[in-house]
Formats: sequence, C-alpha cells, structure tokens
Amino acid sequence: MNFDEFRKLFQNQGFAEREIKIGAVLRYIATDVVPEPKLKMRLIVGFSNDKLLVATIFINTEINPNKFPSQELRDLHLVVTQNQYKFLDYDSFLDCSQFKEVPYEYLANLLTDNPACVIGEIQHSDWEKIRETIKNAPTLTSKEKKKFGFI
Repeated sequence: MNFDEFRKLFQNQGFAEREIKIGAVLRYIATDVVPEPKLKMRLIVGFSNDKLLVATIFINTEINPNKFPSQELRDLHLVVTQNQYKFLDYDSFLDCSQFKEVPYEYLANLLTDNPACVIGEIQHSDWEKIRETIKNAPTLTSKEKKKFGFI
C-alpha cells in the first residue's frame, strides 16, 4: 500500500466513525433481506452497550400488507416525505416494528470502502416520534429495547 492509499484509507475510516451515528440514513445492498439481497435504506436508531452491534430500521416505499395485515402493525410505520428528505425518491415509511442488527465493524468497513452509502440524516424534530414508536412497539421485546437503549 502506497502513502496515498494509506492516507485515503485512514481518512475514510475517520469518516465511517463520524457517520455511524443515531439518525444517519444509509443506502446499500442489504444481504439480510428475503428472498434475496437488494438495495435498501436503513436508519440507525441505536447501539448495543458494547457498541459491537448497531440497531437499524428499514425505510420502505410502501407497507407490505401481507407482513403487516393489522392496523396496529401498520401504525408502527411512520411516514417520511420527499419534501422533508431530499434523499428519498418517494414518500416512504420508517418500519419501527423491528430492528435489523448490523455489526458495527461491518458498517465501518462498508463506509470505509464506500462513503457514498451515507445519504442523509433524520431531522431531530422527527427523532422523538421514532423513539416513542419503537419504545411502545409490541413487536419488539423488552430485551431488544433494553439492548439498544430504548428502556
């Protein structure tokens, strides 16, 4: 590795550490989706106490009626609009019904290799509603909520 490559890697690692934070929105190929990997947007909502895991939620363009058949489950999705967030291609939904846990190291490597995965940040004014929805979600266990600082 020459000096310029080392300097770029060092700069990108610092970038990753600064950008892996609550409220950051990432877009990358998610390998933990069914039936196959695809480009997804995720919002970082928390960290485990040891900082080894990052809790994320999906940002989806629609609510899947097969997966969320009841109004109670659909209510766990918060609307975000293109007017609010220019990184959105469509008005979308924050799925506060479940966490997708991602190893911190995986995200750090991802952002080191591709800083463009960071596409935006959720406004502070929306954070409290997101937090309350997650805190009150019956689909998340107390253990999950505690693990990521929601209890």
